[in-house]
Amino acid sequence: ISYAPVPLRSPRLPMAGYPLPDDDFMSEHTEVLWGSQGRGDLAVMKSLGANAVRLYGNDASLDKRGFLDEAKRQGLNVIAGISDYPYLQMPGNCAKHTYLNCYSQVRAAYKANLERGFLLDRDGEKVYHPALLTIILMNEPDLKFLPAGRPEHFCKALVSAFDAVLDAEQELGVVGPKPNFTVTFSFGVCPHCYDFQYKPGLGQMAELRRAMRNPEFVNYTARNDLWKAYQERFENSVNTANPADSLNNLFLKPYHEHFPGVPVFIGEYHSPATHDQTADLQEIIRLASDESSLLKGLSFFEFQARYDKGGSELSFGMFGLGDKPLGRFKLTDNSLNYTAWCLTPLAAPRHVDRCGDFFRDVEYVQDVPNLTSNVWGLGFDNTETPEDCCAKCLELPVCKSWTWIAAGHTVENRHRCRLSGAEPPKAPRKAQGIVSGVPAERVQIQRRNKRDREPTEEAVSATAPYMRVEMKEAVPLEQPPVPNAVAAAFGGPGPEGAALCPATAIQYW
Repeated sequence: ISYAPVPLRSPRLPMAGYPLPDDDFMSEHTEVLWGSQGRGDLAVMKSLGANAVRLYGNDASLDKRGFLDEAKRQGLNVIAGISDYPYLQMPGNCAKHTYLNCYSQVRAAYKANLERGFLLDRDGEKVYHPALLTIILMNEPDLKFLPAGRPEHFCKALVSAFDAVLDAEQELGVVGPKPNFTVTFSFGVCPHCYDFQYKPGLGQMAELRRAMRNPEFVNYTARNDLWKAYQERFENSVNTANPADSLNNLFLKPYHEHFPGVPVFIGEYHSPATHDQTADLQEIIRLASDESSLLKGLSFFEFQARYDKGGSELSFGMFGLGDKPLGRFKLTDNSLNYTAWCLTPLAAPRHVDRCGDFFRDVEYVQDVPNLTSNVWGLGFDNTETPEDCCAKCLELPVCKSWTWIAAGHTVENRHRCRLSGAEPPKAPRKAQGIVSGVPAERVQIQRRNKRDREPTEEAVSATAPYMRVEMKEAVPLEQPPVPNAVAAAFGGPGPEGAALCPATAIQYW
């Protein structure tokens, strides 16, 4: 399960002078989220049937030992990532200052990781923590090194990073079993790649394999035998929101043909638009369970909804953040205090055959609210039809009205969709080429009265609140809440009722 439990309940906060100071959720600072004495996120994952947790941010100055120990106690493997910091963000990063040679930046960062929890001292020897399964050198580098999709850019950065982590291990004298390394590519096509230009993910993997075999092709002189290390300790990975039925033909079949012997896993898997979430997850697990398949498994995307990102990202989370605070914590020694909110199961996006009523030549949303406004709003370009705009509004529980503007009526000459958290105005403006409306009635999980400060006695006593939801109206859910689907596919019993808030809809500030 992919894990980035950002504690913000609004996309407004990080953009209004409150940037998140750190995105490392493996440190002791965040133990109130993942620890057994706090919210118990790792225990919740295990109860869902997961056997591994995938992470993103990685502050090399923070110790990871406690997180790895707790993951081991819960029976979870850890897929840790090297953050973008040495590549793109730190002073002296390799993207801007060393011509994409990332050796020195990544070696220093990874050595710090090894010294702060990745390694254990066993009888005077340095060995890897047994919970560590795989190290991701970078997530979606094909989208991050500009101009995006240029293999000569991302490949040089990645082969130099691979060289760096191998040298960091050697410097500290690491012995015993070691984790594999990977690079997690996007599911985008790569028109500038030599092979598989229009096969998602495959072109990027082929270019990286070529650079590992011959680093001089990307103007890099390696210190280690990268091709030998690639064959012994490298596996491919890719992120995708495609459902299992299309993924097999689009990616897995050609992968088996052209990458024999190289394992692959899906670093982010979740197709929220799929009608039957449980069946889709069961199918991708079936494909990975085939002993003849190179597909090792998947990481479900994702554990918690990312309110700080907003927009379509809110379609992916299993859990939202409820109203009950469980504690306070800092992300770094000098950061602000953040609240650890209880978890609340989320329903899958609802599928409807039609949106609400359309009103032509009427403008409900005249502009997207700015950051100082109390009204929530989002804008999207290239939304082809009014139906698409209405569908976006329907996906977000906070959206109460929408307006679609045809391309010929915008300055940019692109179709435009505006969403608003405000009800339609009583006297909307008239304008040609514009369609407005409100979303169709949504089905939500067990709403609480806004005046209630604590969960009801009935909700607290429920043994599994997401398995036994109560509807505000007698309308059945089209799909079970997302944690239900994951538990059913992964074979877990689900968490105890006391671990979660009463089930509800996404909460916003």
